[in-house]
Order: sequence, then C-alpha cells, then structure tokens
Amino acid sequence: MIYNSNVRISITVAGIKSNYKLLKNIIYSMLNCIFVLRTKQYIKSKIQFKMNRSKFLTGIFIGAAAYFAASYLTYQIIFGSALDAACPNMQTIMVDAPDLMTIIIGCIATGLLLTYLFESLGSVKTMMAGLYHGVIIGCLVAVSYDAMMLATTNIYTWNGLVLDTMATIINIGVSGGVVGWWLGYNRN
Repeated sequence: MIYNSNVRISITVAGIKSNYKLLKNIIYSMLNCIFVLRTKQYIKSKIQFKMNRSKFLTGIFIGAAAYFAASYLTYQIIFGSALDAACPNMQTIMVDAPDLMTIIIGCIATGLLLTYLFESLGSVKTMMAGLYHGVIIGCLVAVSYDAMMLATTNIYTWNGLVLDTMATIINIGVSGGVVGWWLGYNRN
C-alpha cells in the first residue's frame, strides 16, 4: 500500500491489471471515435496524418500528466484546507482510498478534451495560447458543474464554488498551456 499524508491510495497488482485493461479499452474507444471523425481531413497526406496522430496522442498524455500534477497541487496543498472548511458536507461523502485508475481516466479525458479542442481550433500552438484557452475552458467547465452541484446537493457552498472554480481554472490552465506548447513544438 502507498500512503500519502492527505490521501491514502491502496494499489494491488491484480487490481492494476484488471483496471489497466479497462483503461486501455476506454482510451481506444475514445480515440477511435475522434479519429473516425477526423480521418477525412488528414487523408490527403499520410505523412501528415501520422505526424498529427502521434502529436495528438502525445498531447493527450502530457495534458493528462499536467492535469494530474496540477490537481494534486491545488486540491491537496494549496486549496485543501480551505475547501474542507468551505464545504463541510464534502467530508461525509469522501472515500478513504480513492481509485487511482478512475482518477487517471478523468485526467486522460481532460487531456483528450484540450488536445482535441486545440487541434480543432488550429490557432493554439503556443504555451500562452494554450494557457489562455485553458483558463477559459476551465472557468466554463467549473462554473457549470459547480453551479449545478450547488443547486442540487448539499455538498457545495458559495465559498466552495469559488474555491473549486479557482482550482479548476489553475488545473485546466496549466494543462492547456502544456498541450498548447506541445502542439506547436517542432511543427512546420
């Protein structure tokens, strides 16, 4: 078992193997949907298709890694105690040991969202452009989700909504900056 001061994460070898297959199938199905839709645009040049595919895939995973690191930093270190104080009902629904594979799936989905949007926009090829668009996307995602949670549950308070929105803006902004940098790196 691996223990952290704030979060206890238990990992077993059998659990990782079964979750790895599930994670692999989810990633493949998400990518197949996107590449089927986007293939017509890249069919003109097979070389360009391979280069964009590898950049796309790598962008997903570095975006996911940046989101994971930024989320740990913001939710555990920067805003952890403030969120606990602002949302006292949150502790009653938290699990003792979060499922690491589910967290990884969420991070990969965020990396996929940012990479797909930035590739589709076509103008996001620098870290600053990625940071800018990531902050906008993060703000919209956080406000929409947190406002719905505030309206329908007893988990959030208005202070919690503001803190979680700030944390999400930082997380998706950092991830967007890394993805934007990667998509512009060594691009002709």
